Amino acid sequence: MRYARALFEASVDQGKLENIQEDLNALLLLEQQVPEFKDLLDSPVLNASQKQGILKNLFENKVDSLTYRFLMLISENKREAFLPSVCRVFKDLYKQEKGIMAALVTTAGVLQKKTAERVKLTLEEFYKSHIELQTEMNSDLIGGFILRVEDQQLDASVASQLRKIKKGMDQSVIS
Repeated sequence: MRYARALFEASVDQGKLENIQEDLNALLLLEQQVPEFKDLLDSPVLNASQKQGILKNLFENKVDSLTYRFLMLISENKREAFLPSVCRVFKDLYKQEKGIMAALVTTAGVLQKKTAERVKLTLEEFYKSHIELQTEMNSDLIGGFILRVEDQQLDASVASQLRKIKKGMDQSVIS
């Protein structure tokens, strides 16, 4: 998305990458947790100047000047509804710039904090990169885990193994 790339490049050029990333993370959080903010962004009833006034009241002198100018530009161009997408794309660009990889471990039960830390350290050694590890629980796995790092996946779940066994048995019965 060109808005995100333009903001990213401007933040790098001005040495404000960390500040802008923090501002955009806060905006994403606001959009997720405050339904009225999302309604404001999506509202067809409010015109551009009304939205700009509200954004000005909310963010002037509360975010970095570059973030503020960007919000005003988005509003002038009537692209407020795209703000969450811009924030997510910017976050992806930031992670790429900083060499941060996202990983997700899905387990059948609660993953102990100590185990999660070991998984994170192992992945950081393997990928030679900083890993942002998230965990989730899915009791349908029965046991084992599914590890997803960026676009790679390792499925070591009991449910997956049972499906493979069933498929093998079905094929041997047919033969």
